Amino acid sequence: NLKGDQLALIAFAGDSFIQCPLTDDIMAVNLFLDDISTDTIPTQGTAISEALKISKKAFVGEKTKGKFLILITDGEETVGDPIPVAEDLKKEGITVFTIGIGDKKGVPIPIKEKGSTHYLKDRQDNIVLTKLDEDTLKKIADITGGKYFYSNLTKNDIDYITTVLKKYKRTLLAKEEMLEGINRYYIP
Repeated sequence: NLKGDQLALIAFAGDSFIQCPLTDDIMAVNLFLDDISTDTIPTQGTAISEALKISKKAFVGEKTKGKFLILITDGEETVGDPIPVAEDLKKEGITVFTIGIGDKKGVPIPIKEKGSTHYLKDRQDNIVLTKLDEDTLKKIADITGGKYFYSNLTKNDIDYITTVLKKYKRTLLAKEEMLEGINRYYIP
């Protein structure tokens, strides 16, 4: 839905990395997106702060306005503090839109092993619940001048979020294209 924009894709859990660097090739982004699963990052947890830091690297060298980051998560940080990183992103001119997914009351974390599913348990054998942390996601968005959205990732939610994003000022990033000639010779 964001055709004409350059996109990058950052995968994260307890660690994060750039899955797809900044590009205007939507088909490439979709290929990388199809490749992401819950097994992409072996380190368990949620390191939002690390994901934000890595996302900043995706914009390295970009001096234009209209740098946006869309963060889709339950917001439950298990590794660090994302608020100082959000303040750093603001200084860099990066606006963060946060999309909260999950349940405010908490839901068990399913673990699939050998064809069966069970739930993650703590050391006392209690089922671990993951909860939507809207407060943190709202703070990240507010600090950077973005917006927070709650979503079940339905088509209506995505269409609304896309409409809001298109209202923000964006500039075209300089594109560097290189034409490579093809030598053609007559048959002797």
